[in-house]
Amino acid sequence: MEIEKLTSQDSETKRDTIKHVEKTIELIEYLSLEVSDIGVREASRILDVSKSTMQRILNSLLEKQIVSFNEKTQNYSLDFGVLRLALPFFDKNILKTVSEKFLEELRDEVGETVGLHIHLNDKQIVVHQFESKNELRWSIPVGKSYPMNVGASGKALLAFMDAETFERAKQHFSIETQFSQIGETLIRELEYVREVGFSITREEISVGVMGIAVPIFQNNQVAASLSIYGPVARLGLLNIEELVDRLKEKSQLISEKLS
Repeated sequence: MEIEKLTSQDSETKRDTIKHVEKTIELIEYLSLEVSDIGVREASRILDVSKSTMQRILNSLLEKQIVSFNEKTQNYSLDFGVLRLALPFFDKNILKTVSEKFLEELRDEVGETVGLHIHLNDKQIVVHQFESKNELRWSIPVGKSYPMNVGASGKALLAFMDAETFERAKQHFSIETQFSQIGETLIRELEYVREVGFSITREEISVGVMGIAVPIFQNNQVAASLSIYGPVARLGLLNIEELVDRLKEKSQLISEKLS
């Protein structure tokens, strides 16, 4: 049998490829654990590679939507493509395993779409969902991210975050519009959410859509939010107090199993 021999050039190319992969993983880890965003110069300095190499790494990640680029700050941050990589693991994750039964039960009880949202990279992301069986319904693509200050699910997370995490999330807030708040207006709304234990919003993520959400806790830390969302024309006619009670009942059951 003929054995293929590697030339010195082949060996060098292989080493460069391995180093490139290692630095890519280090960059993703750094963005996940240490900072929320980073520029090319700082990333190349911290990871000890040339700016050209770092730019190639970032360009590759940008193309795959693993990172996103902020034109204003000229910095890169993790994007929802990371979640696509994590979703196969999430299928076996305790949060999904514990909550799935309760999400489906809630969907069947209220007749509207029910979703599970988490906080990732300073944004809210839907990681699991049971769609309404109604012909007219609203749902969010699993893995899609939104600013934390938009919609009931994000505010149910924000209201119970620790101060440091909240400050980081602020950097990615949506600008203030008639449908989203920042500053003191948002602070007052979040204080109310903490007081009553739920968030309710109308037409913040999409026109004609209403959402109601409550937090889910794990070891006294907010781990996710449980949401009901659907057309304002239908959801707004239901008994909101009863919907909130059902949400809180399911979230309490999930929280108990997580803890």
